[in-house]
Amino acid sequence: MIRWIVIAAITFSVAQASSLSTVPPPVLQSIHYAASIVPPEAAAPWYADLWKEGIGAFLGAFFAFMFIKLASYTNDRFERQRRNHRALNRLQHLLNDYMGILSDNIHVIRKIAANAESGNLHFSFPRPLPIDRSVYEDLIGLDLVNRCRYLFDSARKINDDIENAIAGYRGIRDIYVASIVARDPLTEFYILNAQEMAKVFQVLSRFQKKVWDTDVRDLLCRVRILGSRDVSLGVRLLLLGMKASELTAEEIEAENKRLGEEMEQMAKESQKQIDEAMSAEAGVPPPKTP
Repeated sequence: MIRWIVIAAITFSVAQASSLSTVPPPVLQSIHYAASIVPPEAAAPWYADLWKEGIGAFLGAFFAFMFIKLASYTNDRFERQRRNHRALNRLQHLLNDYMGILSDNIHVIRKIAANAESGNLHFSFPRPLPIDRSVYEDLIGLDLVNRCRYLFDSARKINDDIENAIAGYRGIRDIYVASIVARDPLTEFYILNAQEMAKVFQVLSRFQKKVWDTDVRDLLCRVRILGSRDVSLGVRLLLLGMKASELTAEEIEAENKRLGEEMEQMAKESQKQIDEAMSAEAGVPPPKTP
């Protein structure tokens, strides 16, 4: 701090000296003449000029120091806002992955339940949800952080349930396969236990659908709204960029509707591609989609 004050004082003194050196010669002669005709008793004491120069140097150093601190403070706030924007982008990509993984898991669990009911084996399983807790460090807004933390806790529970359910079904399946190899198939054993595991998967599927319909979708709508807001330069200069804006119910509902339309359009395009691929394989024209 003292170093900056000394530098500012030297800068101010040099600026004063340079300003006097730029005064035209006639003006300097007039100043010297006016000073020479002033009576000695009317002249200011020697310490008056020293006092004025000291006050000027102090004010120059003080304002220079304040400008430096203000610039540092503003730069920190801008950097914090930039990190928040990057965290919102990362969180949006993560939530998009959640939507896809949860949708795939629900579809896979239906297949597991159907195979268990018919006594067939199944070899594909639900995928765990990725969890990135580093977004907590850069997000702005306590409400958003709490919602994100709650969703990650739900994702951790889903991952634990998926791991336990897969381990249970694999154990039953491996015993059944070993009995087939030994030419003593435990078909009834497999069907009864696989049906019980299918119930576990179905409960897990309902919980995943609830998380998808409520937590993931709601948080994704909020993140999309906050990420689309661009803080103008004027607002940043007023130091209002750090405040997390409140989201209204109307904004969230409109974004939720927009998200639903985008998902519906993507589902139609995906189904169209599947129909075209299946039709090309079977050698028949694909069905017309509305």
